[in-house]
Amino acid sequence: MTDTWCYALKFQFFKNFDGEKLVVNKIFIAIIMVLMFGCENKEIEKKDDILEVRTLKIVPKDINLEFSYPARLKSIHKVDIYARVEGLLIEQFFKEDSIVKEGEKLFKIDPTNYQNIVDRSKADLSNAEANFTKQKRDFERVSKLYKQGIFTIDIYDESKYNYENAKAQLKSARANLANALLDLSYTDIVASISGKVGIRNYDTMNLVGQNVNSVLTTITQLSPIYAEFSIPFSDFSYFNDTNNINITLSDDKSIKGKLDFIDSILDENTMTLRARAVLDNDDFKLLPIQFVYLNLSGFWVKNAISISQSAIGQDSNSSFVFVLENIDSNKEGSVSVRKVELGKSIENNEILINSGLKAGNIIIIDSLK
Repeated sequence: MTDTWCYALKFQFFKNFDGEKLVVNKIFIAIIMVLMFGCENKEIEKKDDILEVRTLKIVPKDINLEFSYPARLKSIHKVDIYARVEGLLIEQFFKEDSIVKEGEKLFKIDPTNYQNIVDRSKADLSNAEANFTKQKRDFERVSKLYKQGIFTIDIYDESKYNYENAKAQLKSARANLANALLDLSYTDIVASISGKVGIRNYDTMNLVGQNVNSVLTTITQLSPIYAEFSIPFSDFSYFNDTNNINITLSDDKSIKGKLDFIDSILDENTMTLRARAVLDNDDFKLLPIQFVYLNLSGFWVKNAISISQSAIGQDSNSSFVFVLENIDSNKEGSVSVRKVELGKSIENNEILINSGLKAGNIIIIDSLK
């Protein structure tokens, strides 16, 4: 080891460390101190006393990232089933806690009174149609004779009034029949969505529909199902192409989903963004309010730099690595401290470097002794 090299090493070391309070990886301190000790004690310099170190040449590569977040499940759709007409509840067709399909019959209200109203409305409609037909013929005849000067204006006006009145009564009769038929249809209470039906709130032979609070039961949609979670702002920069994100449950890879929503407002208290995924749940394993862990994959970082976490030192303000400078075959190089910005931790105990290093840099990883 030459005096010039030793001097350069000391100068470089103290240049980088003078005036800075650093908490340095013990391996790196050992590297520098042993090398400097060799400079000051050339008489004991031997090959066995040289501390060998492992280095890494930075080569950027594409890295596939994965994220895992806790999530809470929530039903996409939940509806209360009401009695929309008043009457005696005479039948129940479902089993509580079972899966029902949209349109499936759940209850039956006694339809007798509503059927009678339909029959009466049909009769009123027939009467209105007959009266309309008569008044229309009369008005057409009176209009023709009025133009010939046979009928006076008073007879013409009265005939026109009767015709218009009959037309209005016909419309009213048709509307009354439509309402009667609608009320009759409401005596068959059906599922408005597909899902799991809850407990019934009324037994048969009870009067229902007397007030707006007469909820007979509740249906909860389970497939698909929402998973609501939060994305740390430090991870959000990787969510560039959300269409290629794959989502599975941590403990059940067979359950898959897709990203449905990411909020545009950052929570200032947690520094996170609200997000939501839609999960397949065809076998109804998942239930609302349940907590799960989501695995998100498909995040490719192009030309990324990653290094072992053991190669990183920390001071009170930043992170740094030791970089070999000015390395060539004819000249001994030097060691410098390079501040780096850390990114996400990945597999194999490595971490992404957002800035501070570039392709071709050679860093010290650790000592071989």
